Amino acid sequence: MGLRQLAENHRQGVAPDCDRIADSDSLIVAGVIAVLKVLFQGCTAADAAALDVRQALARLGLERHLSPQRRNGLYGIVRRIQDFAREAAG
Repeated sequence: MGLRQLAENHRQGVAPDCDRIADSDSLIVAGVIAVLKVLFQGCTAADAAALDVRQALARLGLERHLSPQRRNGLYGIVRRIQDFAREAAG
């Protein structure tokens, strides 16, 4: 499932299936999403909404290995995850 399908599902109110999203033909995208899954694993909705993902990724040094387009895509995914988390946290 690509980002376009994820966005369409969001507009239709369908919650994301993280396992399907992480199943990407692109190894880079699949790896980045796997890292995000680990970062958000076990978080409550409120914790996920408040998580400082930039700081966590900076500690890993991941950003310096991503092109600007991949970095923008990464933070687009993070925004969507945190939007869902804010909605769920109420």
